[in-house]
Amino acid sequence: MDNRNKRSIELNLKSPGARPVLERLVRWADVLVTNFPPHTRAKLGLEYDDLSPLNPRLIYADVTGFGEQGPEAHLPGFDVTAFWARSGLMDVTRQRGAPPTMNAFGSGDHPTAISLFAGIMTALYRREKTGQGARVTASLIAEGAWSASMWLQAVLLGAKTPRPLDRSDPPNALANAYRTADDRWILLAFANEDKQVPLFLKAIGHPEAAEDPRFQDTASRRAHASEIVDLLDKRFATRPLAEWREVLDAAGLTYGVVQTLQESPTTPNSCQPGPRADRRRQQRATPDRQQPRAPGPGAEGPPTPSTRPG
Repeated sequence: MDNRNKRSIELNLKSPGARPVLERLVRWADVLVTNFPPHTRAKLGLEYDDLSPLNPRLIYADVTGFGEQGPEAHLPGFDVTAFWARSGLMDVTRQRGAPPTMNAFGSGDHPTAISLFAGIMTALYRREKTGQGARVTASLIAEGAWSASMWLQAVLLGAKTPRPLDRSDPPNALANAYRTADDRWILLAFANEDKQVPLFLKAIGHPEAAEDPRFQDTASRRAHASEIVDLLDKRFATRPLAEWREVLDAAGLTYGVVQTLQESPTTPNSCQPGPRADRRRQQRATPDRQQPRAPGPGAEGPPTPSTRPG
């Protein structure tokens, strides 16, 4: 997953002997990626204006915690501080009354990296047309704001600030998590409630509830959400996860299983490559498929361990 298929070279950029090696890499490279804050880049001579004269075709990609400008641009940032905490996501992705929790490490870094990758690929395409390099940027806080955009756009238009959810009294009891008899969790997600609710109630053994005024329409289900949660809590607690999966699958209902990290990699389709990935794997397995890319004009290729400064 992370950091595969890379070659590494370690440089102490504060050492004068590292500068010639860095410049040789820059002349050779298609893309340079840096996550140093702006003041650190300036101090080390790693700004775009410092390096682009060495290679006018260079795509310079930088990712920061808090962007390139403004009073906090100099601050270091991690995904948990800039992406999650500062964007507002950490406030709403918790149960009401519970303190904010540490999110999965890297879960803000990865989408930010994908945005930077999209910028890099766009810049490479532009270079094919113009012959010119470019600078592209991304930041953790901007990516966090984009990830929270469904809430933020409502807030910007004057809507109420969304509150953290209370599982026992949610806005929608049919978009909620329920514990099974074997202490597992199952998540319901019904988009077409008017069609799916009768099927659901029949599948879980409560077809008579379809005539219950609390289940009659969307407004009623929202108004009686806590009562519906109480009913479903008791019902889901009667059977283990495997049996509920059979029941819900047979009814064609939309749900998700809250899996453990140990289960996720072995789940069918979880890590299955698509046809293109299969073709790439086959191509890599073919000997002598492609020669290494020739260095650009004036470039001598990447430094090797024997050329590292002592």
